[in-house]
Amino acid sequence: MENEIEVGSHAFVQSKGERVLGKVLGIPGHRFPNGRVAERYEVLQLGSEMLYLRDVDEVALATDDDVKEADENYARCDECKDWLDIENGEHTYDKNENIVCHACESSEFENASTVHVVHPDGEKKQVLVTERFTVEREYFEPVTGYTREWQSSSGYRGTYVTSVEGHVEVLSGWMTGWVDETVPQKARFNEWLERVLGDDEEHEPAPCKFVIAFDPTSNVFSTAVGVWVEEENRDEFVEWLGDDFEVLHNALT
Repeated sequence: MENEIEVGSHAFVQSKGERVLGKVLGIPGHRFPNGRVAERYEVLQLGSEMLYLRDVDEVALATDDDVKEADENYARCDECKDWLDIENGEHTYDKNENIVCHACESSEFENASTVHVVHPDGEKKQVLVTERFTVEREYFEPVTGYTREWQSSSGYRGTYVTSVEGHVEVLSGWMTGWVDETVPQKARFNEWLERVLGDDEEHEPAPCKFVIAFDPTSNVFSTAVGVWVEEENRDEFVEWLGDDFEVLHNALT
């Protein structure tokens, strides 16, 4: 019968005036291996204080959720709410120290924003940014200084926007890999990206570090773009761009 208390079930009982969780070891009429027959419920109280409770008159069947809620080795994924076996490593932690399962972690990165950091000496690195995680792309080491939020334009339409701490945005807009006669100006920005993110040794390096953030949008053919520099370097960076600044601005609009 559904919800029937059986030997091996988990149940709630009263112990020392408190409602505690226990495992049922005997029910009325149950015969133990030594031949003894239980007259009432016999329960092993679980938790920090394990007590053998005999002659228990009333028990209430505990659900699987009840059992795991009381077990410090289990926790719910903050995203999907599934139970995770913490002791066996079925989890990770997001940037706010919330427990997240590996499936939800992988799902997060499927829609991550990609950030390129370009230094004056030519060093480049990539950072992946989601709402829950920010990691260096090569080794997946956590990094700080980046935030991302969804900006809705209407209904389900909108775009993610990545911000860089301590930086100002000098260029922003959208790009596409499908450049045709309707958006010919987009090619100019794509060409500039190839120069600054590629290995063109003839390209004059920027006088300061700059960051390019690529964010997913609700339009699968479009990617939002933001170019960021530290506030004190803004004028120097714009001067380095020269005529390209207006060209790039127009290409992103």
